[in-house]
Amino acid sequence: KDYLNVGDHDHNFFLVGAKGTGKTLFLNFKSYLYNYHLKEHGLKKHPSNQLCENLIIYNETFSKDDLIKFSTSEIWTKVWTFTLMCVACKTGSIELPEPVKNLIGRNTSVSSILTNILTDRGNVHSYFKYIPELMSYLEEIQNGVVIFIDNVDQCFKEFLEDYHYKDENGNKISIDVWLNAQFGLVSSVYQINQHNNHVKIYTTVRGEVFHCVSSQLIINYKGYSTFLNYTKSEVREIFEKNILLMERHFLFDNIRDDLIGSFFGFSEMRHVFAKDKFKRKRIEKVFDFIYRHTFGRPRELVFLGSELFNNVTKSHAFRVLPTREKIEKIRWEANKISNELFDHYKQEIIPSFNNEELVELLEIVQCNVIPSDFIGKNLSQIIKKYYAMGLIGHVLGKHDGNDVKYTQIFLPPAEYSYKDQIKLPNSKYYITHPSLDETFKALFGIKFYNKFNIIGKDYDFFDIPYMSKIYDVAFSFAGENRAYVEATTSELINMGVRVFYDNHEKTGLWGKDLFQHLDKIYRYYAKFCVVFISKSYSEKGWTNHELKSAQAREFDGIQEYILPVRFDNTELPGLRPTIAYQNANKLTPKELAYLIKMKVKNAHNHPPPPTRR
Repeated sequence: KDYLNVGDHDHNFFLVGAKGTGKTLFLNFKSYLYNYHLKEHGLKKHPSNQLCENLIIYNETFSKDDLIKFSTSEIWTKVWTFTLMCVACKTGSIELPEPVKNLIGRNTSVSSILTNILTDRGNVHSYFKYIPELMSYLEEIQNGVVIFIDNVDQCFKEFLEDYHYKDENGNKISIDVWLNAQFGLVSSVYQINQHNNHVKIYTTVRGEVFHCVSSQLIINYKGYSTFLNYTKSEVREIFEKNILLMERHFLFDNIRDDLIGSFFGFSEMRHVFAKDKFKRKRIEKVFDFIYRHTFGRPRELVFLGSELFNNVTKSHAFRVLPTREKIEKIRWEANKISNELFDHYKQEIIPSFNNEELVELLEIVQCNVIPSDFIGKNLSQIIKKYYAMGLIGHVLGKHDGNDVKYTQIFLPPAEYSYKDQIKLPNSKYYITHPSLDETFKALFGIKFYNKFNIIGKDYDFFDIPYMSKIYDVAFSFAGENRAYVEATTSELINMGVRVFYDNHEKTGLWGKDLFQHLDKIYRYYAKFCVVFISKSYSEKGWTNHELKSAQAREFDGIQEYILPVRFDNTELPGLRPTIAYQNANKLTPKELAYLIKMKVKNAHNHPPPPTRR
C-alpha cells in the first residue's frame, strides 16, 4: 500500500525483489496511478505513451566484450546519471546544451541514449564531463517529472549469458557487471532526486543487488525502497484468490470448508516414503506439498496451479478417480512441474548455471539429507554455493525442554546467489530442495529419499538414527590378507556394523567404473576407513588408489578417518608413523571387530562437529 501511494511525498523509487514476485505488475500499476495524478498537478511523465519504458540495449554493434568494460558501480553511476538527466530535461521541456545534443543526436528514450553511450565506449568521458553542467539544467525543472523504467536486470542478463573467458577460474566479471549496472542506477536515481526533488525516477531492482553490493550509502537507498517478500500465508492467499476466479463446476463440492481442498479433491496426502517412529507414513496438507515444490514465489505457485488444472484436475477422468489415485496423479504432475521451475530458476543464474557440477554433487551425496560429518572442506565450498542459491538448506535445532526440535531452513531464491561472504551455517544435517528430486531420480531412482523426513522449508526435521547411504567402515586391504579381513567383516556384520567389503558388493560393483566409484566410497561414503597395512598392500595399484582417496578425505578436514591395522612395519606414503594403530598379529578378527564397533559406536554418540568454514 505504501508503494502505491502516489504524490509529492512518494519516495518509493526502488521496487526490490526476486524474479517472479510481481515487480513489473506493481510498477505498471504505480505508473497507471500517476497518469491520473499528472492531470491534477501538471506533472510530466516518461514514457508518455506507455506505462513504463522496458529497457533495451540495441546490440547491432555491441557485444558482451564491450559491455564488460563497464564493470564498476562508479562508471555505471555516471552512465546512468548522464542518461537520466538528458531524459528528465527532455521530458520537462528543458533545452539541452548544444554539445550534449550533438552527443545524443535525436535519441529521446533511456534505452537509445544508454546504447549510444555504451556503443561509444572509447569516448565515454566526453559524456561524463557534461554531468556538472546538466545538473544546473536539471534545476530548471519545477513542475515535476516522473520516469518509469523496467527490465533493467533482464536486459543486461541477455548480454551476459554468452561465454566470456573472464568468467573462468573463479572470476565473476559477468556478475559484477550485472550487479553494478543496477546498483549504479540506484545511486544515480538517488543523487538526481537529492539534487532536485521534483524529478522522481521509479524502477525495479533485483534483490541480489542489495545483498551483494557493499556501499556506505546502502542504508540511505533502502529508505527509498520497497522490498517484495511474501510469507507462506500470503502466497496461499494469492493461490486461493485464483481458485475463487474459477467456475464453480470445476471444484469439488464434497470439500466445502477447504478452498484449496476443493480445487484438488482432497486436503491431505501421505508421503510415499517418509515415516514416523511408529512406521506410519507422514501426512502433509496438500498446499504444503505444493508450496515446498516451488521456491515460494507467487508466479511459481500460480504457474503450478494452472498447470495442474490444465493437465489434471479439470478432466472428468480425474474427478471420478478414488482419492488415493487422485493424490498420486497430483504428486506425479507436481514433481514434473517442480523440475520445470528448477529449469527456469537455472536460467536466472549469471552467466550460466553449472549443471554438471550439481549432478556431480548429487552423485556423491546420493541422498536428500546430508549429515555434517560427510562434508569436508572441498565439498563444503560446493555446498555453500548451492546453499546461497536456496537449493541446499540446513536444519536449525532449538531446545524444547529436554529435547532438541529441528526446523528445516532454506534461504530465499535469487537473493544471496552471488554473495561471496555468506557462510554455510554449522548444522547436524544439510538438505536438498525438493525441486532437485527429479534430478536425483534420474541418477538413483527412488533410493535417494530419506525414510524419516519430508523435506520442505519450515518443516519439522526428525533426527536420524543412521544414514543408509553411508557405510560405518570401509576396508582397504591386499588380497594376501583376505582371510583375516573377511573373518573380521563377518564379525562386524553380526554386530550390526555396516561394512564395505568388496566380496559382498559384487553385484553393486558390476559394470561400474571402479576407479571413480571406489574413489567415492573411500573418500565420501564411509565414517571410517580401516587400512590393513602390509608389504603386499604397498605394492598394489588398487590399494594405493584407495589409500589416496582416504587421505583426500582427511585432507578435507575429517579427523581420525583412517584407522591403520598393521600386519608388518611397511611404511605407506603420506601415512605418518605417529598415527596410532592396531596390530593384526596380536588380535583375533573378533577382537579387532569389537574395537572397530566401539569406534563406530562412539562416533554415533558423539558425531564430529562440522568443519569450521
